Amino acid sequence: MFNALQSNGTLHLDNLKCLRAAYLYNTCSHCAQLCPTNALTLANNQRFALDTQKCINCNACVGVCPTEAMTTTSFDPTIFTLTFSATDEKLLSCKKNTPCLRIFNVEHWIALGLRNEAVVCDMAHCEGCEINRDNTISTAIVQSIDEANQFLDSIGTNKAITKRYEKIETGRRELLKRFAKEVHELREDIGIDEIFDTHSPLPVHRQLLLNSLKKQIESIPTQRVQRAFSFTQNKTITFERCDNCGDCVQFCPTHALRYSDDRTKIFFATTQCIACGICDDICKPKAFGAKEELDLVSMAFGRFETLIEHHFEICSECKVSFPQKHNETICNRCRDFVEQNASLFVMARDM
Repeated sequence: MFNALQSNGTLHLDNLKCLRAAYLYNTCSHCAQLCPTNALTLANNQRFALDTQKCINCNACVGVCPTEAMTTTSFDPTIFTLTFSATDEKLLSCKKNTPCLRIFNVEHWIALGLRNEAVVCDMAHCEGCEINRDNTISTAIVQSIDEANQFLDSIGTNKAITKRYEKIETGRRELLKRFAKEVHELREDIGIDEIFDTHSPLPVHRQLLLNSLKKQIESIPTQRVQRAFSFTQNKTITFERCDNCGDCVQFCPTHALRYSDDRTKIFFATTQCIACGICDDICKPKAFGAKEELDLVSMAFGRFETLIEHHFEICSECKVSFPQKHNETICNRCRDFVEQNASLFVMARDM
């Protein structure tokens, strides 16, 4: 029997949060591709299974999962990001105050950059690390940091996350205890549920990014970014192709797509989008596209925009309403039927 919730005591896999649970044909496998011990494998039902004997708690899968289906009780990157700015420490190091830096995703790095004047990442210990086979982990860390820096540069903050490759002496045990104590106190005094809506379909790391943008929005010079990023998309819908079937709205795991009450409009918010690609895959007429543009104000404050608006007409054949594109009086279904079965409507005398 397949277990949706799996754990080795520290690392937890919730298959109900996985994108593969949201849409059967989704092919996301970031966690398995990054796992250095092949502890994550696909079962017959196309859900991931965690091999607790192989898992070494490197936490690389935690930082790469877009929906937070992978979590760990040993370290919370979101809480760490909140507490980090309250300390004098500016160095993030796996030998000092964090597990492997791959536990942080792009949105964590952006939030760290926005909340701190200086952030330095210790990359000196990646070379020769047992989990960094073929430099897979270090490459992923660098890619995340570089994308975060591109975002910070695009909005004109003059902030950047620095990578350090020179080894320095660290007091890991003492600092880990201190950070663990601070995280525990924050959880006890405030509570993670009061900081973020843990019942929202939106991942907590996205809520962290949005809160960070809100705090800095007035001081950000550029509030419209002309480029694309991996963690969200600014979707478009081609009017001529969309048949208003509603599959994209139904299967969007974070409710980034919504219908108007009368189902004539589809709304979209980059705030909610995690660039999972489900809407692109599920759309049969391939009506979806994306603009290389982000409006930071709309993103930070969760504004929805109208992607498409339909006018409905009654089909003269089947008498069912359909989204009219021009002045046609027959729906696509009836039109296709007539075209494919034209021979059925030929009179004997005309044969």
